[in-house]
Amino acid sequence: MSLTRRFALAAAILGLAAGAAGRAEAGQITFSYGGPSVVPGIPGFTTGVGRFAFDDSRTSLTLGDLTEFGYTQTVLAIIGGRPQQSLFTFGLADLTSFSATLGPGGVPTSLALTTGLVPATNPAFVPETFVVDSLVPDGAATFNPLGLRLTTGTVTIFPATPVPEPSTFALGGIGGLLALGYTWHRRKWAAA
Repeated sequence: MSLTRRFALAAAILGLAAGAAGRAEAGQITFSYGGPSVVPGIPGFTTGVGRFAFDDSRTSLTLGDLTEFGYTQTVLAIIGGRPQQSLFTFGLADLTSFSATLGPGGVPTSLALTTGLVPATNPAFVPETFVVDSLVPDGAATFNPLGLRLTTGTVTIFPATPVPEPSTFALGGIGGLLALGYTWHRRKWAAA
Protein backbone atom coordinates (compact mmCIF):
# COMPACT_ATOMS: atom_id res chain seq x y z
CA MET A 1 0.00 0.00 0.00
CA SER A 2 1.45 3.37 -1.00
CA LEU A 3 2.24 6.07 1.54
CA THR A 4 -0.46 8.28 0.01
CA ARG A 5 -3.14 5.65 0.54
CA ARG A 6 -1.91 5.00 4.09
CA PHE A 7 -2.29 8.71 4.91
CA ALA A 8 -5.77 8.81 3.38
CA LEU A 9 -6.84 5.63 5.21
CA ALA A 10 -5.45 6.86 8.56
CA ALA A 11 -7.19 10.24 8.16
CA ALA A 12 -10.50 8.52 7.30
CA ILE A 13 -10.26 6.16 10.30
CA LEU A 14 -9.47 9.01 12.67
CA GLY A 15 -12.31 11.08 11.21
CA LEU A 16 -14.75 8.23 11.86
CA ALA A 17 -13.37 7.73 15.37
CA ALA A 18 -13.72 11.43 16.11
CA GLY A 19 -17.32 11.35 14.88
CA ALA A 20 -18.09 8.38 17.11
CA ALA A 21 -16.38 10.02 20.09
CA GLY A 22 -18.44 13.15 19.53
CA ARG A 23 -21.61 11.19 20.20
CA ALA A 24 -20.43 10.33 23.73
CA GLU A 25 -20.99 13.89 24.87
CA ALA A 26 -20.95 15.34 28.31
CA GLY A 27 -23.56 17.88 29.30
CA GLN A 28 -23.92 21.01 31.35
CA ILE A 29 -27.23 22.23 32.72
CA THR A 30 -27.72 25.82 33.87
CA PHE A 31 -30.48 26.85 36.27
CA SER A 32 -31.71 29.87 38.20
CA TYR A 33 -33.65 30.38 41.41
CA GLY A 34 -35.82 33.22 42.63
CA GLY A 35 -37.92 33.47 45.76
CA PRO A 36 -39.21 36.00 48.30
CA SER A 37 -38.52 35.93 52.03
CA VAL A 38 -41.10 34.08 54.11
CA VAL A 39 -39.64 35.26 57.43
CA PRO A 40 -42.13 37.52 59.25
CA GLY A 41 -40.80 41.07 59.69
CA ILE A 42 -37.77 40.55 57.39
CA PRO A 43 -38.73 41.38 53.82
CA GLY A 44 -36.31 40.33 51.14
CA PHE A 45 -35.65 38.37 48.00
CA THR A 46 -33.17 35.65 47.02
CA THR A 47 -31.88 35.00 43.51
CA GLY A 48 -29.30 32.53 42.32
CA VAL A 49 -27.65 31.06 39.25
CA GLY A 50 -26.09 27.61 39.09
CA ARG A 51 -24.90 24.82 36.88
CA PHE A 52 -24.11 21.13 37.03
CA ALA A 53 -22.17 18.98 34.61
CA PHE A 54 -21.85 15.27 33.88
CA ASP A 55 -19.74 13.08 31.59
CA ASP A 56 -21.92 10.95 29.33
CA SER A 57 -25.29 11.28 27.70
CA ARG A 58 -27.79 9.70 30.08
CA THR A 59 -31.42 9.81 31.13
CA SER A 60 -30.93 10.06 34.89
CA LEU A 61 -28.31 11.51 37.21
CA THR A 62 -27.27 10.94 40.80
CA LEU A 63 -24.72 12.75 42.95
CA GLY A 64 -21.98 10.34 41.84
CA ASP A 65 -22.57 11.19 38.15
CA LEU A 66 -21.76 14.88 38.56
CA THR A 67 -18.38 16.22 37.48
CA GLU A 68 -19.18 19.78 38.48
CA PHE A 69 -21.70 21.75 40.53
CA GLY A 70 -21.76 25.43 41.33
CA TYR A 71 -24.47 27.72 42.63
CA THR A 72 -24.15 31.37 43.69
CA GLN A 73 -27.01 32.89 45.63
CA THR A 74 -27.60 36.58 46.35
CA VAL A 75 -29.81 37.54 49.26
CA LEU A 76 -31.26 41.03 49.69
CA ALA A 77 -33.08 41.64 52.98
CA ILE A 78 -34.11 44.43 55.33
CA ILE A 79 -32.38 43.62 58.63
CA GLY A 80 -32.76 46.07 61.54
CA GLY A 81 -34.43 48.57 59.20
CA ARG A 82 -31.43 48.64 56.84
CA PRO A 83 -31.05 46.95 53.45
CA GLN A 84 -28.42 44.22 53.60
CA GLN A 85 -26.96 41.96 50.92
CA SER A 86 -24.94 38.76 51.07
CA LEU A 87 -23.62 36.07 48.76
CA PHE A 88 -23.61 32.32 49.33
CA THR A 89 -21.42 30.13 47.13
CA PHE A 90 -22.11 26.39 46.88
CA GLY A 91 -19.83 23.83 45.22
CA LEU A 92 -19.89 20.11 44.46
CA ALA A 93 -18.54 19.30 47.94
CA ASP A 94 -21.53 21.11 49.50
CA LEU A 95 -24.12 18.79 47.92
CA THR A 96 -25.53 16.17 50.27
CA SER A 97 -28.02 14.70 47.78
CA PHE A 98 -28.78 15.06 44.08
CA SER A 99 -31.02 13.41 41.50
CA ALA A 100 -32.33 14.43 38.09
CA THR A 101 -34.19 12.85 35.20
CA LEU A 102 -33.31 14.09 31.72
CA GLY A 103 -35.83 14.19 28.92
CA PRO A 104 -35.39 14.77 25.17
CA GLY A 105 -32.48 17.06 24.36
CA GLY A 106 -31.00 16.53 27.80
CA VAL A 107 -33.44 18.93 29.48
CA PRO A 108 -34.23 17.91 33.08
CA THR A 109 -37.82 16.85 33.67
CA SER A 110 -37.17 16.41 37.39
CA LEU A 111 -34.58 17.77 39.80
CA ALA A 112 -34.00 17.31 43.51
CA LEU A 113 -30.98 18.43 45.50
CA THR A 114 -29.94 19.40 49.00
CA THR A 115 -26.85 21.27 50.10
CA GLY A 116 -25.16 21.51 53.45
CA LEU A 117 -24.89 24.83 55.28
CA VAL A 118 -22.73 27.46 53.57
CA PRO A 119 -21.58 30.64 55.35
CA ALA A 120 -22.58 34.09 54.14
CA THR A 121 -20.15 36.74 52.92
CA ASN A 122 -21.96 39.26 55.17
CA PRO A 123 -21.75 38.51 58.94
CA ALA A 124 -25.29 39.90 59.42
CA PHE A 125 -26.58 36.71 57.76
CA VAL A 126 -26.59 33.17 59.15
CA PRO A 127 -25.39 30.19 57.06
CA GLU A 128 -27.98 28.81 54.63
CA THR A 129 -28.85 25.63 52.79
CA PHE A 130 -30.43 25.40 49.34
CA VAL A 131 -33.02 22.71 48.67
CA VAL A 132 -34.83 21.80 45.45
CA ASP A 133 -37.71 19.35 45.88
CA SER A 134 -39.11 19.69 42.35
CA LEU A 135 -39.31 21.96 39.31
CA VAL A 136 -42.89 23.03 40.05
CA PRO A 137 -43.56 26.60 41.20
CA ASP A 138 -42.39 27.02 44.82
CA GLY A 139 -40.56 23.69 44.59
CA ALA A 140 -37.33 25.11 46.04
CA ALA A 141 -36.35 26.92 49.24
CA THR A 142 -33.55 28.18 51.43
CA PHE A 143 -33.21 27.31 55.12
CA ASN A 144 -31.28 28.58 58.15
CA PRO A 145 -29.20 26.33 60.49
CA LEU A 146 -32.30 25.52 62.59
CA GLY A 147 -34.15 24.23 59.52
CA LEU A 148 -36.50 27.23 59.36
CA ARG A 149 -37.54 28.20 55.84
CA LEU A 150 -36.15 31.59 54.75
CA THR A 151 -37.41 31.80 51.16
CA THR A 152 -39.63 29.79 48.87
CA GLY A 153 -39.26 30.00 45.13
CA THR A 154 -38.95 28.34 41.75
CA VAL A 155 -36.04 26.83 39.85
CA THR A 156 -35.90 27.52 36.11
CA ILE A 157 -33.87 25.19 33.89
CA PHE A 158 -32.10 26.33 30.74
CA PRO A 159 -31.47 23.95 27.80
CA ALA A 160 -28.57 21.53 28.13
CA THR A 161 -25.26 22.51 26.60
CA PRO A 162 -23.43 19.55 25.05
CA VAL A 163 -19.72 19.50 25.85
CA PRO A 164 -17.60 17.35 23.50
CA GLU A 165 -15.25 14.94 25.21
CA PRO A 166 -11.54 15.91 25.08
CA SER A 167 -10.88 12.79 22.97
CA THR A 168 -13.04 14.31 20.22
CA PHE A 169 -10.74 17.32 20.00
CA ALA A 170 -7.62 15.13 20.12
CA LEU A 171 -8.81 12.78 17.37
CA GLY A 172 -9.98 15.67 15.22
CA GLY A 173 -6.59 17.37 15.63
CA ILE A 174 -4.66 14.22 14.71
CA GLY A 175 -6.92 13.65 11.70
CA GLY A 176 -6.35 17.23 10.58
CA LEU A 177 -2.57 16.82 10.89
CA LEU A 178 -2.68 13.62 8.86
CA ALA A 179 -4.75 15.31 6.17
CA LEU A 180 -2.25 18.18 6.10
CA GLY A 181 0.63 15.72 5.80
CA TYR A 182 -1.16 13.90 2.99
CA THR A 183 -1.71 17.15 1.10
CA TRP A 184 1.93 18.21 1.57
CA HIS A 185 3.27 14.82 0.37
CA ARG A 186 0.89 14.81 -2.59
CA ARG A 187 2.07 18.25 -3.74
CA LYS A 188 5.70 17.26 -3.18
CA TRP A 189 5.27 14.11 -5.31
CA ALA A 190 3.34 15.97 -7.99
CA ALA A 191 6.14 18.53 -8.28
CA ALA A 192 8.79 15.77 -8.66
